[in-house]
Amino acid sequence: MTGTSEEPDAGRRSRLTIARGTGASAIGTFVVVIGEAVAKAFGELAAKIVGPPAGRVRNWTLFVLVLTLTSVAIIRSPGGPGGESDGVLLVCGLAVLISGWRAIGLGWLGSRAPATRRATVSALSLTLAITGPVWSEELRRHGDVDVRGRASVSPARSLGDGTAATVDIDDVPTRARLRVAFAVSDALPAAQSCTPETRLDVGAGADPHSAHRAVRSGSAVDIPLGGQRPQVRLRLTLRTDPGCRMNVSIAEAVAHD
Repeated sequence: MTGTSEEPDAGRRSRLTIARGTGASAIGTFVVVIGEAVAKAFGELAAKIVGPPAGRVRNWTLFVLVLTLTSVAIIRSPGGPGGESDGVLLVCGLAVLISGWRAIGLGWLGSRAPATRRATVSALSLTLAITGPVWSEELRRHGDVDVRGRASVSPARSLGDGTAATVDIDDVPTRARLRVAFAVSDALPAAQSCTPETRLDVGAGADPHSAHRAVRSGSAVDIPLGGQRPQVRLRLTLRTDPGCRMNVSIAEAVAHD
């Protein structure tokens, strides 16, 4: 009886061992297949990136050149108001993207792509890369320059009707005109409300005939600078109701051509 009961148990253990071995073998085969597929995919990608020795050197040399030119353009970009330098950043980004795509050689720029297509894309990326520094230098010479932080109003106190004041702006770059706007507010807001009726006469200090009359608070005027360099002086006169005291500050000051 004992021998009879042990034989079925031994058979079940044997079948279980065989099943476990078969499952482990299947898992091992699956892992090997996945590993081979991943290795093949990485191998094909590496072959596309590396490519033939001559093509590899040429493509990556162009990419390094493009990266150098665009880095110079971004570093030299002056920024400025109104997002003038955004175009430089866009051109440089496109140049690096196209050049990198060409160097890696993926998709329709792969090793089997027509030579004319590859040459055209390379020329395009290089042209964009050269455009970046040229554009940056053009902005440095003729772009808008925010000079509000260099300006001061004198006297630095509240002004009454008919009071004259001067605006001095230091270190103004070589530009033809100045766009300026003033902010006017009540010096005693609890006792008066004169801002809506207040106006300014604004002009260049060296040319009293250039004055803009009845300028509202926040309205920008464009003043020719003439030969004023590097310090620019403006003259303004406050026009408001009798008895009102007003604070005048600079809201915007941009030198431009």
